[in-house]
Amino acid sequence: MIDLRDGRRAGGQGSGRAFVQQTARLLPSLCAGFGSAGASSSRLVALTVLVAAAILVGSANADVVIVDNRTAQPIDVTVQIGGGLPEQLRLAAGECRPLFTDTPPTLSYSNGFQQVRQPLRLQSSYFFATTPKGELRLIPIGLGDQSQP
Repeated sequence: MIDLRDGRRAGGQGSGRAFVQQTARLLPSLCAGFGSAGASSSRLVALTVLVAAAILVGSANADVVIVDNRTAQPIDVTVQIGGGLPEQLRLAAGECRPLFTDTPPTLSYSNGFQQVRQPLRLQSSYFFATTPKGELRLIPIGLGDQSQP
């Protein structure tokens, strides 16, 4: 179970949970100011550091998936983890959000033409971008364990 409102994983105890909560609080400042096209390498560095830090915390019992909205518009998505109930999430323009979970989530969104349902890899980062034809796409950044589906 995850809490999508502030990025904290429900349950768990100890220093790992504290680290996860602290990371969730720091994420907006890590992602702030990366709106310009020339700052994509800085954004990638910030996301890489966040994912690496989350991977190193084994006692938190939660993996992380980062979802970044690089469009100028808010995006409504549905996140489903395992057989759990789907949860609605709105990503503001430029917002970067961690999803802490033990199970690979599935993200559903409208790409402007049809509804898309995309499974996500744990310990990975993704960003939303709009193609020249106006299609919204969720693109993996290429971090994380590539052996998962």
